Amino acid sequence: MKSKLLAIVVGLTFASGCAVACSCLNAEFYLQGDPWARDVLAAKSAVFHARVIGVMPDGSAKLMMIEAMKGPKLPPVLRPDERYPTCGIKFSVNEEFIYLPEEGNAINLCSRLPVKRELLEAIRVMLKDSAARGDGPNRSLDPTRNDMPPQAAISFSAFSVLPSRSAQLGR
Repeated sequence: MKSKLLAIVVGLTFASGCAVACSCLNAEFYLQGDPWARDVLAAKSAVFHARVIGVMPDGSAKLMMIEAMKGPKLPPVLRPDERYPTCGIKFSVNEEFIYLPEEGNAINLCSRLPVKRELLEAIRVMLKDSAARGDGPNRSLDPTRNDMPPQAAISFSAFSVLPSRSAQLGR
């Protein structure tokens, strides 16, 4: 009986929350010069390779610019993207990524890529080609979109419990 009650409580808890998935473009699609990857790069105002040199109390990060591929040459202060909690990140000192910041220098799981020589070169080429053609985005770049080809995405899922439900459960 206790296990049935527990199953019901757990089921109701998750049913009352919202399931949100974060779908990110797999780095392999940047390496292949995929049109979707080109759209993402074309839509960004900045693309750069940088190292985190400090994390502030609010979770934002100070950077050391390694290479500015698009946009300002001075490193911005990046902040975790609060619009998509399931796609969120925490910065760590000395971590190094290729950053594709969202509006307001926000970063989520989908707006940073691993640093690999081949990936850096592929992005440089796509950005150069995109600038020469004057390309622009033709798809929504919202990380919670659901129309991305399944083979292109790496998905992250999580459940969040509504605050009122958390209070009812004594959390």
